[in-house]
Parts: sequence; C-alpha cells; structure tokens
Amino acid sequence: MLYAAESRNCATAEDLIHWFLEIGNNECFAACLFMCYDLLNPDVVLELAWRHNLLDFAMPYMVQVLKEYIDKVLSQVMLIGLLESYLWISATTFQIFLASLLLNKFNGFFFYLDALHSLDIEGIHTHPSSVFENE
Repeated sequence: MLYAAESRNCATAEDLIHWFLEIGNNECFAACLFMCYDLLNPDVVLELAWRHNLLDFAMPYMVQVLKEYIDKVLSQVMLIGLLESYLWISATTFQIFLASLLLNKFNGFFFYLDALHSLDIEGIHTHPSSVFENE
C-alpha cells in the first residue's frame, strides 16, 4: 500500500484495491482508499464498493470526495461572482466615460456652430435652427 501511494501511479493503486477485493480483505480496501486517496477515481471506487457490497467501507472516502467537489464548485461560483461584479463596474465606468466623452464632443460641436454663426458668413447657415428655414 505504501509503495502504491509513493509511486504516484494511478494504475498501481487501482490494481491494489482490486486485489484487496479479490482476496476479501475489506479493511485493507478501506485503508487503501485513504492511503491512495488522490490516485483513485471516485467513480471506480463507488462502482467497486457497490458491486462488492462494501459501501459502508467506501462511504468515508466518498464523503471526503464530495466535500472537496462542493468546495471547488463554491470557490468557482464565488470567483464568477467577483468577475461579474468587476465586469459590471468596468462596463458602468466605460459607459460613464463614453457618456462624458460624447457630451464633451457635442458641447464642442455646438460651440463650433455658435462660433460659425457669430461670423455671419453670407449664404452659410450655421445655426441648427436656420438649416431648415430656406426649404
């Protein structure tokens, strides 16, 4: 069991739990689940425990796996929430920037039209209201 855990080889760990089940050593099966915890696939462990009526031996392992999966999902949900709020703040900031930019552009545009109107060049309709007067 120690060799399988230190080898970091998933196939070796899985072969070992199969062997423990073949010889009927249920306690070593349960001990191997903890020694080789990160090397075993939870679906394989659950299937083997179910087929050999050893769900009681595998249940602590399955509870730990489920706890880790829930923690991973919750951390991802929190990360997504943080990203969404950052994107909302960024989008809102961009909208405010864009609105102020457009406001400054239009104010500059109307200032330019007022300046042209004050020149009073003959034949050029510079004031916005005077554009449609000749039609």
